[in-house]
Amino acid sequence: MAKTTKKRKQNKEKKKASALKAAGIVVLIVLLLAVFVLGGFVLAKEKGRKEMLGKGDGQVPLTAPALEEQEVILEDDGEIVIYNGQRYRYNENITSVLCMGIDREGWNEEENVVGTSGQADMLMLAILDTQSGRVKLWNISRDSMVDVDIYDTEGNFAKTESMQLCLAFAYGDGKEGSCQNTLRSVSRLLYGMPVQSYAALDMDAIVPLNDAVGGVEVTIHEEDILPGGFVPGTTMLLQGEEARAYVQSRRTELPDEALDSNNNRMDRQKQYMMSFIQKALQQTKRDISTPVKLFQVAMEGDNMVTNLTVSRVSYLASIFKNVNFSEESFQTVPGEVIKGESYAEYHVDDQALYEMILDAFYLKED
Repeated sequence: MAKTTKKRKQNKEKKKASALKAAGIVVLIVLLLAVFVLGGFVLAKEKGRKEMLGKGDGQVPLTAPALEEQEVILEDDGEIVIYNGQRYRYNENITSVLCMGIDREGWNEEENVVGTSGQADMLMLAILDTQSGRVKLWNISRDSMVDVDIYDTEGNFAKTESMQLCLAFAYGDGKEGSCQNTLRSVSRLLYGMPVQSYAALDMDAIVPLNDAVGGVEVTIHEEDILPGGFVPGTTMLLQGEEARAYVQSRRTELPDEALDSNNNRMDRQKQYMMSFIQKALQQTKRDISTPVKLFQVAMEGDNMVTNLTVSRVSYLASIFKNVNFSEESFQTVPGEVIKGESYAEYHVDDQALYEMILDAFYLKED
């Protein structure tokens, strides 16, 4: 009897030991997988950090505006700026992403047709201080007059002309070449400030992105600018095609409306983006993978062309939840719209823009 009891006890201990051993193996496997996944994320994040804090592709020389009332002095190839007696140093923790909304209506899909790759109807530059978490979102008018590179059907550089910024995308291949050309023109507009990353979204991508965050809430301010269903003074949750209509529509029936229609649309785009980002930030705080999921949604159906690699997105995801974002984060590149020979032209206020650049891209030195 004693022997039987002892044997049962031994068997029980063996089973317990086996169970503990099995549990230990499972825990070990889980830990190894966690280390592997986390290690991969860390490696991707570090690679992305190096890519996003570099000078970027297609970098143009750093320059400064010629101002009547204030001299701007550049030192060390623009790394140092002396403005109004104050010394500034370029902030190496800055990264920026140029976001473009591409209108492909009437887009000629035949290859090698110069100037027919669609236009960048919406341009927004996100400027992020990766150390402090401060973010600036600059709305850039599509009608901004800037130097644009023009290429022939073989992809060879032909000439540079001053024209509307939106046309820089048209003079490319409709993909990476068009994005690089637009990025280069934006950098010129900003006196050579580096723009490391770009993401060009076909307007078709607005609908799935909008719905991926559960819709975006806006307040309707303008009258008769949109199709039926948009009532001025009301707040509504944009769903599906409503989102696209809200950010893309503009009035051009009357000459005065056509001249100022893009500015009105930019105001709506600013309002929409602020609401969208706030919602995405809330979701990111609950789920750090949210930026990656949105990235995947945008990539579906060839709706996006971007140089935001997995490593860059991993890096952004790691710092996204610490971003300091508010209504003050939104700024519009200052200037005035005038009627050109054929189209509206937006002429940037050089001094006001340069002061914005110093605030966003530079640090004051004592």
